[in-house]
Parts: sequence; structure tokens; C-alpha cells
Amino acid sequence: MSTYSYRTPGAILSGSGSIKEAGTALSELGVKKPAIVCDKGIEKAGIAGKVADVIKSAGYSVDIIAEAEPEPRASTINEIVPEIRSGGFDCLIGLGGGSSLDSAKLLSVLSVLQGETDVRDFLGIDLVQKPGLSTLMIPTTAGTGSEVTPNAIVSLPDEGRKAGAVSRHLVPDMAILDPELTLGLPPDATAATGLDALIHCLESYISKKANVLADGYSLQGLTLISSSLREAYHHGNDIAAREKMLIGACYGGMALTASGTAAVHALAYSTGAKYHIPHGVANSMLLVPVLERSMDMCEERLIEAGAAMGVQPNAKAVLDYLRELADELGIPKSLDTYGYKDSDLEELVVAASKVTRLLDNNPKSFSLDDIRDIFIAISKA
Repeated sequence: MSTYSYRTPGAILSGSGSIKEAGTALSELGVKKPAIVCDKGIEKAGIAGKVADVIKSAGYSVDIIAEAEPEPRASTINEIVPEIRSGGFDCLIGLGGGSSLDSAKLLSVLSVLQGETDVRDFLGIDLVQKPGLSTLMIPTTAGTGSEVTPNAIVSLPDEGRKAGAVSRHLVPDMAILDPELTLGLPPDATAATGLDALIHCLESYISKKANVLADGYSLQGLTLISSSLREAYHHGNDIAAREKMLIGACYGGMALTASGTAAVHALAYSTGAKYHIPHGVANSMLLVPVLERSMDMCEERLIEAGAAMGVQPNAKAVLDYLRELADELGIPKSLDTYGYKDSDLEELVVAASKVTRLLDNNPKSFSLDDIRDIFIAISKA
């Protein structure tokens, strides 16, 4: 690429205990009436209440809107908009995993529009034309990096796929990265979100839009994640490992903002929407098959990425490392686990082929037959 760009939040507060600065962050944003957007799990776990208490201690009243859902459906986002509008909020605090953060970002822009709105109208590149409410993102998983990206993903069940809105107006105003909020993350969620973050870094590094601005984030993210993911998975209360994972995931978000993900994510949107597979798991199942088919166009870059992960300099060793890591973290190998039927194949292929924004960024162009062969490769154990 001859030109490239990256937009970042106005400030990122990080470190153990940094959630205590939430009131200061809201003050810097000039906020008067914030609301926390999260899912019911975050509310039941007491995390939303903990964050709300910090905000209240700074002199704010704050509502908790625990209506976000995993892999949020477009219809769910639309249903929450009236509640945000009627609440008179001037800031949305996304709290939780990437789905909650994405929901808060979309709600922030939809809620300031007049009349009826449909999030589907904004799925694509730069279709969000004006800024929304102020946003503060507080991730409780080390995965999507949504706290620093202009992207927000929704599920379209009726079409069997996911789609994203990408806009500078979706870049959060501020983010807080407190590893203490990730200590309660179970091993399976740690694995899925952590591998998602690793794949963000890896795909961004080998993508067609890879550039020197993104490369630093990609490589440092790979180093941080590869050196801490196993420890975070096996020893969930290791705060040092959790912090490295959280920063690595943030770097993954920065990398994909500047260069973008590719075919792994494109195909994962299809399987994730069809079988409700956690996003990081869907990515992980597809990673090696996609890399194998793309190898002749990205081998040198893949070896460089492997070096950042401490892998010896050859492409086979990198693929072996990725397989072994997924196995150790308990990632299923086959779509059979999620109810795959042979009659589903063409539906998956067609849905994936529509994600041209990501397929066009893959180092190697994929035909329908390529996509079909990849799905067949993961269809059976």
C-alpha cells in the first residue's frame, strides 16, 4: 500500500487497578449521564456492579443496561435503541467481551439518529455518517480488541452470516484495560478469546493491506500473546499473564484497524452465524486450513510472524505450532461438534463468499471451490 492510516481512541488507561480511573475518564469526556452496556453474565458476575460503584464514587449516577448478547443479532441491537434514546444518556460504557463492546458502539451512533433506524443500513464501509454518544470501552476478555477499533460486528441469522459496520465514528473515545477484570474468565473463554487475538495479529501481518504501521502492533501482539496464553489458560489468576494478554489483544485490534483481517475471519463469520460457535473457536478451527491454502503467497511473512512467537524459521513449524496450541487449549477440530450436516455445505460456502471485504484482503484469492474445500477439511473429525 502507498498510503495507510490508523485512528485510535483519545486515551487508553491500562494496568492493574486502572478501573479506579473510570470517573476521571468520564470527567475528561465531559460526561453527565453514563450507562453501562453489558450482557447478563457480566451483571450476574458482579462486574457491572463493581464498575458502577467506581463511577458512583466519582459523583455520577449510572444505569446498567444488561441486554447485550453474545454474537449480537441485528434485531437485538435495534430493539435496545429506544431504551438508550429514552434514557437521556450522553455516554455509553461498553463492558465485557467484544460483543458487548460492539453493541455499545453501534448503540452510540444509532441512538442519536432521528426516527426509526435499522442497524443493517450501516453494515459496510463508512456508512455511519455522524458521531454518536461518547464511548468508554472496558474489556473483560483479551480477545477482539474492539476497544480500539472502528469495527462492530452483528449476526444476521436469516442470511446465515455475520456482517460489520466500519466507520471512524465507531472508534471509541477512551478505553480502560484492567487485567483484574479478566481474572474470572474461565479457561474455555480464555482460550477462545486469546486465540482470536492471536489470529488478529497474524492475519493482519500476512494480509494484502499489511503495512509498516500495522506490522509493529502485529509482531509485538504475537510475542505477548504467545508468551502468556498458555499461562493464562492453565493459571487463570496469573495477573502478569492476564495483563500481557490484554495488551496483546489491544495490539491485535490496532493491527487489524491499520491493515485488516482476511479469509480466516471471512469463513468464520459463516460458521459462527450458522452454528453459534464462539468467534475465537470458529477462527481457530479454520486457521491452519486457510493458511495451508494461502501458503504460496504468504510464506515469508508467515515465517516472520512465527519468529515473533518463538517458532523456528520454517512455515511447517509455524503451522505445527498453531495446531499444537489449539489442541492444548481444547479447541474442537471439527464442525461435527456443532451439528454440521453435509447439506449445510453450500449454504456455508455462499455465506462466506459474500464477505468480500475480508476475502479481498487475503494474500491469496479464493474461489468458491477453495472455500468449499476448506469447509470440507473441517467438517469431519
